[in-house]
Amino acid sequence: MKVNHIERVFDNAWRAKERKGWDCIYILVDVHGVMYEPDYTKPSEKVYPDCLEPLKIMSEDNRFKLIMWTCSRAEDIKKYREQLGKFGIKFDWVNKNPEVQHLEALGDYRNKLYANVILDDKAGFDPEDWVIINNWLSRMV
Repeated sequence: MKVNHIERVFDNAWRAKERKGWDCIYILVDVHGVMYEPDYTKPSEKVYPDCLEPLKIMSEDNRFKLIMWTCSRAEDIKKYREQLGKFGIKFDWVNKNPEVQHLEALGDYRNKLYANVILDDKAGFDPEDWVIINNWLSRMV
């Protein structure tokens, strides 16, 4: 069976977590083109429905830390967090990961956001990938 790229990304992150004894994996989730259909004239209104279940599952499982990754304005970020919160989706942080900032032996993460998985349309993510992520979660969680 051919493994989809997004499935391989999650598999690799999960295996690293298990092998290294990490508590969680950090997932950057872009807003536009990943959770919301882009609207370049105003804040996005249309959420991709396939993102709701996997994001809710990861929000409720402490083995995942969700980081909203966006260039949106502060007032729009607040709106997105409130809207998604109505579906039981919470983000641990926005555009930062304070849990991994500076590891003397490994590197300086104060200026580079640490994450294990990046879901961003600019990096090749397609909203249809949510179905694959949801299937992956049903096997792993």
